[in-house]
Amino acid sequence: GAIPKELFRLSNIQSISLSMNKLEGIVPSQIGTADSLKVLSLSHNHLGGVIPTEIGLLSNLKLLYLSNNIFEFSLPSELGNLHILQGLGLAGIPDLTGVLPEELGQLSNLRGVFRVNAKLNGTIPHLFFTNLKKLNTMDLSGNNLVGSMPTAHHFENLNMSNNQLTGVPSEI
Repeated sequence: GAIPKELFRLSNIQSISLSMNKLEGIVPSQIGTADSLKVLSLSHNHLGGVIPTEIGLLSNLKLLYLSNNIFEFSLPSELGNLHILQGLGLAGIPDLTGVLPEELGQLSNLRGVFRVNAKLNGTIPHLFFTNLKKLNTMDLSGNNLVGSMPTAHHFENLNMSNNQLTGVPSEI
């Protein structure tokens, strides 16, 4: 079934976990009205279409898990508006295309793992390596990223394999 748009009209709702169901269709644009939401977990479903830009309106969101769905097109730059976001799950969405939005580099509270293995192209935004200092693992393997990789001293684990990168700084 689909995600009911009425779900996002619940003004005091702080957590929605609908992972590992058989949800299909799109994430309704009404999601942007759930401004008390702190946790949104929609992983492991069959949700498709675009990731709605309205998610960027959820200023209280701390955890966003969209992994293992069939979303298409590019990551919305509006995700960069989620300044207190600590967890972002985007793994297992093979049809994401386009560039990594530089605005994601503004998510300075991200912790743990940031993983996107899809069809992304373009360069890796410099802000990913200067602002995401609480992030201990970055995995951007299996994309079509180009250019050289900026210096990244703070990561414990860094996987950039299977891209088109032309150089890695000698300081790493």
